[in-house]
Amino acid sequence: MGLRNTPIYQLSGGMTRRVLVAAVLASNAEVVFLDEPTVGLDAASRRIVWNSLRRYSNGGASIFLTTHYIEEAEQISDMVFLIDSGLIVSRGRPSELVNNCLVSTLLSIRHP
Repeated sequence: MGLRNTPIYQLSGGMTRRVLVAAVLASNAEVVFLDEPTVGLDAASRRIVWNSLRRYSNGGASIFLTTHYIEEAEQISDMVFLIDSGLIVSRGRPSELVNNCLVSTLLSIRHP
């Protein structure tokens, strides 16, 4: 794909997202903030971004990201904060939060 000289506004939404994430990672910043970095990406592209973010984090950087996808948090994050109306309502490792949410959900199910 000869996209090297293509203006970013002419790229697809998914490709634009990947370019922006790559630009953030190329900064070599110690702390980065990403707002839903994989929205609009297909499954293969999403995994590429997850792997890139994990490698970046393993290199010593701190990544703060917002996401609505728990599987994304599980792939990228060591610690997750659940925020509701601006308040931290829960925090922990992704697997802990998933287990806690599943227990809460199971307890709230009512059989007619």
